[in-house]
Parts: sequence; C-alpha cells; structure tokens
Amino acid sequence: MIIHSRNRHEFAIFFPLSGCNAGNFIITDPDLVHRISHVLRVEKGQSILLFDQKKSARFVCLQFSKKELQGTLETLQSHAQHTLAITVLLPVLKREALEEAVYGLTECGVSEIQLVLTDKMQRKWNGAREKERLERIIIAAAEQSKHFKIPNIKEPIGLFQAVTSLTIPLISADVEGQPYKHVPLSQIAVLVGPEADFSEKEQLLIKEKSAQLIRLTPTVLRAQQAAVVMVGMLQSLA
Repeated sequence: MIIHSRNRHEFAIFFPLSGCNAGNFIITDPDLVHRISHVLRVEKGQSILLFDQKKSARFVCLQFSKKELQGTLETLQSHAQHTLAITVLLPVLKREALEEAVYGLTECGVSEIQLVLTDKMQRKWNGAREKERLERIIIAAAEQSKHFKIPNIKEPIGLFQAVTSLTIPLISADVEGQPYKHVPLSQIAVLVGPEADFSEKEQLLIKEKSAQLIRLTPTVLRAQQAAVVMVGMLQSLA
C-alpha cells in the first residue's frame, strides 16, 4: 500500500507495528533514531512512513534526543491485497545478479520468491546467512519503492519440486516463445532461466508442466532483467 506524501519527500522505514496504536508514540531504538535524525536528516515537524509486513502508518516527528524520538503515530492501515498474486521461481543466480533480481521483483510487487536449484547452477547457496541478506535487500527495496507488501522469500528447492508442486498457472520466459496471451487471473507463477539456461531435462519438465513459454523481447535478456520485465508486464495487465 502506498501512502501519499504530505512533504516534498517522505522516507519510508521498516518498523514492527504489531501492538502499536495511533497517538503519542516514542521510537527508542538508538540505531533507528540515529538513522532518522542524522542519516536521513528528518527535521522536527516532518513525517516518515513506518511499515511492516501487514500495516503502515505515518509518524510525525516532534522531539529528538540521542536515545529516542517522540512524535505522533497516525491511523494504522492494512496493506491492500494484490490484484494479481505473483510467485516467482527464481534460480540461484550469481550473487550480484540474484540480489539485483530480488530488489527489482520487490519493487514490482511480487507476492513470493521461491528460490530454485538448477542443473547448471554456477555457485553454492550460502544458507541462512545469504537468505538473511536477501531479506534485508527486500526491506531496502520496499523502503525505496514504498511498496509495502513485502514478498516472502523461500529457501532454495530443486526445480522439479518447485514446478511439480505448483497448483497455479505457470509462464516461463523463453526467447523462442510466443507473445503473452493475457487471461484474467488472481494467481500466477513466473519462471526464468539461470545464466547458463536450463538443461534439456529441465526444459522437458517445463513443457510437461504445460507452461506458457513467453518471448519478452527480440533480444536475449539476463535472468534478472527477464524476471523484472515479465513481472512488470503482468502487473501492467492486472
């Protein structure tokens, strides 16, 4: 859900709002207080947007100190539901490419990112530490874009398991595919290939799943570009 700014620019910050109520409010996290006052340089009387996975609210800053920030929390609002819930089956790409993809997909408002392991995967998954880093990237993307419906990112599973367990329609980016045939849907899954493409076995699996193969552009896109372009296309049609 996007809340329109009253100021010239209004920063958005991830903040747990469970149990919070509208009215006088104090932020006591010293790191967050420092970020708001010294990094973002928010001034007295200005407002920021606080959000978590479920709700958002405007906070008007009234009094700063080194340890706390006092102000007023306005009415909490639940995030609007997506018109189209998009699950992205995203291969574990090279680290920089994966982070770029996760950032862009969050900006585009996907509901879920299921990481997948593919036959031609070019590196190892770094477990909980890497997942935590991706979760921080998701929060940063949500703060920047003010799209507060934070996607759930799931630990990698094999492509076979990811595809065969789907109960919703699947579309896959393919340079030899056809233009997308839009059908009104409430849920859809999106798949893009890894840097070295799918193996022949994986390509057969995708076809057996009756995935609609979509040609996004006349050129070959990088995986992280293809994922964001496809999701952007779907969102524009929803």
